[in-house]
Amino acid sequence: MPLTEQSSKPLLVHLSIILLLSVGIILGFFYLYLPSTTHHGESIEVPNLEGMNLEEMEEYLDEKNLRFQVSDCTYVNDKKPLTILSQYPKPGAKVKENRRIYVSVAALSPPKVKMPDLLDASLKNAQLVLQSYDLILDKVSFVPHYAKNAVLKQFLGDREIKPGTYLPKGSKINVIVGDGLSTTKVLMPNLVGINFSEAGGILEELQLQLGSVSWDNTSQEEAGTIIRQKPTFVMGDSIQRGNIIDIWVAGSDPKQNPVQDSIE
Repeated sequence: MPLTEQSSKPLLVHLSIILLLSVGIILGFFYLYLPSTTHHGESIEVPNLEGMNLEEMEEYLDEKNLRFQVSDCTYVNDKKPLTILSQYPKPGAKVKENRRIYVSVAALSPPKVKMPDLLDASLKNAQLVLQSYDLILDKVSFVPHYAKNAVLKQFLGDREIKPGTYLPKGSKINVIVGDGLSTTKVLMPNLVGINFSEAGGILEELQLQLGSVSWDNTSQEEAGTIIRQKPTFVMGDSIQRGNIIDIWVAGSDPKQNPVQDSIE
């Protein structure tokens, strides 16, 4: 049955009311309900996290309705492990709730580096090399030696350390440096006939240096026996402290397979 003008009016009124209610509900949801539940339009000031411990920071950000992500982990010698080093956004910036804060954290342990070869380098150069490897020159001891101001030995603590050994960054390195020839003289030691393994201790006690070591596999003496020295031993002769003595040893030069050490 066709709608008359009079009967269609209530229908239009109802449709208009339904339309207005729908628009009202939609606008109310987006402009009233949603902002009230999500704090839409509100901002949070980013706190200063630098210097905090990671666990402490996590609890603090939870209270502020903020999140975090570790973007970098770097070892810093004077910082406690898991200390916050830097952050983004910076303190004071305005952000929305649940915003992620990116932080850089101090590593638990330092990375390892290879011990450089400081032997025969000058003391000043050795210090610069150690700095470039993030190592620290600690104790410097001087001994009489013809190579004045040259590094003779390198140590980690009291352990002599070979070049190429892995050790933590920030390790303290001790060195023994030549102080030139001493004016003091000692009696020339007689090394001929003793075992090569004993020569170093004898020379060190007299503050003399072991020079070149030549091996003679044609000698009839027992392997490892010193068969000649230079300067030659003469009863009563003396030698300046810090000087070197070259030796010749019976047998073949032992093959040493280099082993790469690592210091924990």
